[in-house]
Formats: sequence, structure tokens, C-alpha cells
Amino acid sequence: MDSIGPMIYPVGFYLGTYQPKPRQKQLLI
Repeated sequence: MDSIGPMIYPVGFYLGTYQPKPRQKQLLI
């Protein structure tokens, strides 16, 4: 999970900017 932790951070930002979904961002966080 340690590897996914830091990886999800950048992925969330990418998905947030790519797909305007405030709900998805909260789920990723």
C-alpha cells in the first residue's frame, strides 16, 4: 500500500483536471 499511497496522489490530481468530478476527488483522497 505504501507504493500506491504516493502514486494515488498524482493520479488524483490528473483525474481531477482531466475529469471535472468533485466527487471522484474526495473518494481518491
